[in-house]
Amino acid sequence: MSLTRTDLFTATVQSESVPARLPASARPSEVVASLRAYGYAIVENLAPRVTNRVSSELEPYFLRVPMGTGSFTGERTQRVARLLVRSSGCAELATHPLVLEAAKSLLAGQCYHPQLAMTQAVRVHPGQSAQELHRDDNVFPYL
Repeated sequence: MSLTRTDLFTATVQSESVPARLPASARPSEVVASLRAYGYAIVENLAPRVTNRVSSELEPYFLRVPMGTGSFTGERTQRVARLLVRSSGCAELATHPLVLEAAKSLLAGQCYHPQLAMTQAVRVHPGQSAQELHRDDNVFPYL
């Protein structure tokens, strides 16, 4: 399906309107529909207290990590990886029932036990140009 700018937050999938932005009360099937339509889903206010805690837990790492180098990684962009060992809040978000059920549903029939392979927080500073939409498949190539 080809999406235009006006389709940014709503797409038609199987004659059903699918929003990309979902409420915290969204069902796993709604998250999966958004993922299939757009490649992403935004669940608004899923866990605001946890999200605020994550911000605090990651701040010391952002204070130490350098900016990226080069135009692709962003010279005004910082990245922190290994989030589950650095932030208990990130572990809570990764194991949130909606996240787990959506992942299991999306991958049903393709894998038995989904595994989280990589986590990363990205802080884009003012003046950084937008990065091209891409997959990080160079990190984990398809074999």
